[in-house]
Amino acid sequence: MDLSVLESFSEAVDFEEDVRWLPLPAPASDLTAAAVPAGWVDLMSQPWSAAELTARLWQPAQAVLPRTVDRFTRVHEVAVLSTRQRGASLVYLFRSADGTSTPWRGFAPATAMPPVAARFPIELSTLYSIHDGLVHFYSHDGGPLPCAQWRALTETDASDPTLVVIAQDGPRAFGFDVSQSPAQAYDVDPEEDDVTLVVDPWAFLDDMTALEWLDD
Repeated sequence: MDLSVLESFSEAVDFEEDVRWLPLPAPASDLTAAAVPAGWVDLMSQPWSAAELTARLWQPAQAVLPRTVDRFTRVHEVAVLSTRQRGASLVYLFRSADGTSTPWRGFAPATAMPPVAARFPIELSTLYSIHDGLVHFYSHDGGPLPCAQWRALTETDASDPTLVVIAQDGPRAFGFDVSQSPAQAYDVDPEEDDVTLVVDPWAFLDDMTALEWLDD
């Protein structure tokens, strides 16, 4: 990928400081210098296309997020973004039918899940071992949030959280009510004042992150 194209995105992340771009594939020494996670170095130093690299990276989630994996392998280019605040992340650049380029950002894998995740009805480490948050580059939503940005909503005078929000798409939020046993998943739409029980959390997340607009 042309470095000038990547640098055109830098203004949106300048506040993170020490912004550095690394088009892929890249030499292992350059990836290590950019503090890329060890598990990414071999994968991202191989002479694969962006689509093949993405398919290999996402293979562990194929069974639970099939539509997302299919859409992400339509990626046009991938690059590492390294900043002082957020460390290394992976930026996926997609091109729609009209030629518009849209970047998505997947942060480095989670090294450990928050303790509250053990109360969820699905094993989110399947996703978070790939990216600790997967969001639109500019709006920072449209998918699962980094663990550090999960929001626990608590009832008045209660110490234990009720709904733990783990994904955001505009005003809509998705999360798990851990005050129930077993915990239940909910889609919360404040604009419609609507809370909907989600029977299949993986299917819901797959719909949220599957980049439907690529089919337009």
